[in-house]
Order: sequence, then structure tokens, then C-alpha cells
Amino acid sequence: MTREEKADNIKIIDKGGPSTAEIATITNILCCHKSSVGIQALYAGLPVVYVVKKGELNNFAIKQGLALEIEDSSELIEAIKRILSTANRNQSPVKDIGIPKDATKNIVKRIKELLTNERGSGPHRPS
Repeated sequence: MTREEKADNIKIIDKGGPSTAEIATITNILCCHKSSVGIQALYAGLPVVYVVKKGELNNFAIKQGLALEIEDSSELIEAIKRILSTANRNQSPVKDIGIPKDATKNIVKRIKELLTNERGSGPHRPS
């Protein structure tokens, strides 16, 4: 379909293809249909559009306004134009619900600091 429409800027990714993290480095928007890759893409900081009938997908990201739910081609075109014109790749959509950027890395760093401090202070005895 993308070949027939000469839409070389649109890539279809099959299962078993690049990971969501890899895709996030080369795309500006992720469109999917009933896929968990949408949530993963949000964590990677990508705008996400679920192409489904309205109300068909019970999805946290859609309910929280973090991802769009679009069923109509003209609505999809307008949403993509809007997203591309206002895209801020430095602001992850999940930050809006309190998940900081690099949360896992920061937690691991903090745990390592605590373990290092614990080892340096000798055996811990409960009070």
C-alpha cells in the first residue's frame, strides 16, 4: 500500500523487526493498531497514534491523553501534521503522568549509591 501511494517516508515494521528502542531513533511518530509497541514507544519519547475504531481499545495511554485514537484517514493525516509541527523530542509524553526520563537508570544509580554507602559504614545493626 505504501508503495502504491508512493509514500516512501512511511515504513511498515513487521514483528521480529527492529526493537522499539531502535525504531525510536529513526522515527518521529509511531502509528500502530492494538499493539503494546505503542506503550513502549511512549516510554521512548515518541508520539503514538493507535489506528483503531474509537472505543475499541481499552488502553491506559489513550485514556490518559498520552496517545491518540484515530479511525478516520483524514483525521489521521491532520493528527500527523499537528504532531510533526509541534513535536518536542526532548519531552517524553510519559513525564505528564509522573514518570521521569531515564527513570530506570536513575533508580539503578541510586541503589548502587545506597549499597556503596551501606558497605562503607560497616555492618548495619537495627536500633
